[in-house]
Amino acid sequence: MTTYRTARGTLIFYFLLLVFTTVVVGPVVMAQLPGLYAFRLPVAVFAAAWIIALLWAWYIYLSTPFEITYRFGEPIVFRALLKRTVLEPKAITSITTGPFSPTIRLVHSGGAINLLGQMDGFHDFLARIKAENGNVMVRGL
Repeated sequence: MTTYRTARGTLIFYFLLLVFTTVVVGPVVMAQLPGLYAFRLPVAVFAAAWIIALLWAWYIYLSTPFEITYRFGEPIVFRALLKRTVLEPKAITSITTGPFSPTIRLVHSGGAINLLGQMDGFHDFLARIKAENGNVMVRGL
């Protein structure tokens, strides 16, 4: 069994970025809300949009897999803080760079999984997947 993990520094960087955005930028933005009346933008709408955007960012961070466990011939396990996805290698259709440069998008028959690109041994993982499922399209890696 082989386990691939996202580099600890990468996880810490994104965590600190989210904490900073939530704790520092959030209150600064909220302090500016009274000035938005000049633009005739309802304060509640802007505040709700900001809170929804922050919650979405936290959800993405907590549901992005940080660990992949793989054994040839067995299902692959993608582990995140909020969820765990178990996937057969034959279900993977493509592995490409994501819409944003530090991400990798793994598309499978049931949807897609976005991974952080700084994962230890990821090229070994790609080689093993290609060996088990020759139909996988790998692009941009």
